[in-house]
Amino acid sequence: MVSDTVITTLVMGAILLIVVLYIWQTKRRPKLHLTSFKGKHVVITGGSSGIGFALAKRCATEGAFLTLIARTPAKLEAARDAICSTLGLPPNSILIKV
Repeated sequence: MVSDTVITTLVMGAILLIVVLYIWQTKRRPKLHLTSFKGKHVVITGGSSGIGFALAKRCATEGAFLTLIARTPAKLEAARDAICSTLGLPPNSILIKV
């Protein structure tokens, strides 16, 4: 039978290994330094409502070219029209795909 000390040591070693691997992985990950969406082409799925719509408005406000994708054509057109009317953009400035 394995003693409690051995089990505790193994568990603590596993936890330490997980922490070390997590720190190592986060240090290796490249940092994204995108300061502006101006002039960028942004494709947003679910852009007709919710978080996708909010993100589309934000990107359009910052000057991004948008392509919105959603399942419902009527909601997608309404979202495009809402963004264009709010920002004074022509309706053909935002592409929509179903």
